[in-house]
Amino acid sequence: MFQHQHYTADVYSLQELFQTTVGPLKEVTLHYDHKGASKGAASVHFARKGDGSKAYQQYNNRLIDGS
Repeated sequence: MFQHQHYTADVYSLQELFQTTVGPLKEVTLHYDHKGASKGAASVHFARKGDGSKAYQQYNNRLIDGS
């Protein structure tokens, strides 16, 4: 789960970012509050074992911008 995502990030920008910098994905899901506003968090499931750890090392405590 990535929690420092900018509120303008969308599924497609996150898919592109992680597929090009980490590896193939199974699924990306954005998290929303009860009003439908982004919580600034997403669940990213990678196709290959070990890619989650690679993404954590590369993006931990970094803001992921949606632009």
